[in-house]
Amino acid sequence: MTDLRTRTPCDRAQFFDDFGKRHPVYAPFATPVYYNVASVILEYVVEAASNTTFDDFMRRKILGPLGMTNATIFPGPAEEA
Repeated sequence: MTDLRTRTPCDRAQFFDDFGKRHPVYAPFATPVYYNVASVILEYVVEAASNTTFDDFMRRKILGPLGMTNATIFPGPAEEA
């Protein structure tokens, strides 16, 4: 499993510093749209709450108990090829 942050060239502090400078892609409530930034924020929240990596948390607490041994949340380079 590959997290989205391995594909971005910034750390947590840089991410949140830059986050407030970004303008919305669409006006709020105007168009339903999937936005990867929310996934990055989710990763940071899970890591802070669980004191482990997002990848480890997903494997141990969600995917493992469900028997999902071949799941991908954020595809890595091998899956995208």
